[in-house]
Amino acid sequence: MATYVNNLRLKEIATGDESGTWGTSTNTNLELIGQALGYGTEAITTNADTHASTVGDGAADEARAIYLKYTGTLDSACTITIGPNTMKRFQIIENATSGSQSIIISQGSGANITIGTGAVKAVYLDGAGSGAAVLDALVDLDLTGTTTAAAVTASGAVTGGTVVAGSTSAGTTVSAGDIALKNGGTQSTVKFYCESSNAHYAQIQAPAHSAFSGNVTLTLPATTSTIVGDSAAQTLTNKTLTAPKIADGGFIADANGNELVKMQTTSSAVNELEVTNAATGGAVVVGTSGGDSNIDLTLTPKGTGEVNIAAGNLNYAGTAVTSTGAELNILDGVTSTAAELNILDGVTSTTAELNILDGVTSTAAELNILDGVTATTAELNYLDIATLGLSAASKAVTADANGVITLDNGFSEEYAAVTSSSNAVSLDLRTAGNFSHDLTENTTISFANPAASGKVSGATLRIIQGSTARTITWNSSIKWASDTAPTLSTANDAVDVFVFYTVDGGTNYYGFTAGQVMS
Repeated sequence: MATYVNNLRLKEIATGDESGTWGTSTNTNLELIGQALGYGTEAITTNADTHASTVGDGAADEARAIYLKYTGTLDSACTITIGPNTMKRFQIIENATSGSQSIIISQGSGANITIGTGAVKAVYLDGAGSGAAVLDALVDLDLTGTTTAAAVTASGAVTGGTVVAGSTSAGTTVSAGDIALKNGGTQSTVKFYCESSNAHYAQIQAPAHSAFSGNVTLTLPATTSTIVGDSAAQTLTNKTLTAPKIADGGFIADANGNELVKMQTTSSAVNELEVTNAATGGAVVVGTSGGDSNIDLTLTPKGTGEVNIAAGNLNYAGTAVTSTGAELNILDGVTSTAAELNILDGVTSTTAELNILDGVTSTAAELNILDGVTATTAELNYLDIATLGLSAASKAVTADANGVITLDNGFSEEYAAVTSSSNAVSLDLRTAGNFSHDLTENTTISFANPAASGKVSGATLRIIQGSTARTITWNSSIKWASDTAPTLSTANDAVDVFVFYTVDGGTNYYGFTAGQVMS
């Protein structure tokens, strides 16, 4: 009795069978072998989720073909089971269905292969029965030697040694971590196309042979960035320029492209302008630097233009100049020489004292009376608040050559009412010599800014007691008779008056009670 256990499901005639019909069965087997080596097409029922392709025993079936093409329309993936599940074979299967769905090739409960729409895969069926599997026949294909392909599309990574398009002398070589573009006589290029139907491209091109002096490397930035072009208008941010070279007459432009700072070139220059920024509270510095030891800084306006300084913004060596332009112009026409004007160099008058001249109505001719004066700086400084000698009786304050000051009338002193903070009061001898303090809390009293040792600083202090009796702790530098501090009056609004002086720069203050309960 005939069997069909082979992988092509051909009739295997038993010995002594089919007398007289043996040739017919043999011819059928040969036809089925031809079908197995050929091309077959099998349609899937529209929108079917499953499909069975069974190779019949000794009968023609499209599924027997080595190249099997599935057609039909699908709305979801379709699982195709090829039977019988004991058949072992190699097949090339094409998914020619419409509907953009995959087909899944299976033989049993084992592995299966998914073929995307329009794709072709070479598979083999292991025929393992109910657990049969379908496997990718080319998953580990080794193409040793030369392989030619019109086009290659890879769904995964292309790995291995080197891939060459063209030849090694005029083609593209891709190896581990390197791409080499060689050509047959023109400069190599790489084109990057836009996202809209590849309508435009940006091309990178190698320099001409004549421009090279050796191989070069361009290193890309390690952050997301844009390549800078020498002819493109681009905005650069946070770029460090170590030594940018600007052509003679070149300029730094503003946001509108207009000249902001223009550069002029001097042949063999060794000196330059230097600009230094500043931290909080500091001043920006515009200076000079270079090879010379002494370098001037010249500001040159164009034509009749002027160097303008905003009112109140002129400062010389840390001292603000408060004279107006009109007042400074009084010097216009003064004939004193630089040497004569330099007599002022070293004058110790303060800015406030010199500003007494602010608004002086003397003319240039009147100021020129000083032209030729031979007085020294020290002699001119005698004019500071007084006149030399006692002969000028009309002066309110005079001083003789020994430095003795005479006051023709009485004088007034500053009086300061001080308050306590955090149970402490500091009497600043630089601001006043007479003080009063109304007690609102128990307080420690001390002094600040006395005259230098060898000079005398004195002060009077009026203490007014509060509605609740308060106490005073005197600073340890204050000394009292018999080392005993006075006891304050305790009545509300009681007034006690004390006197102090120091001759050693505040190391010791000598205190005296001038009167108590004087309210």
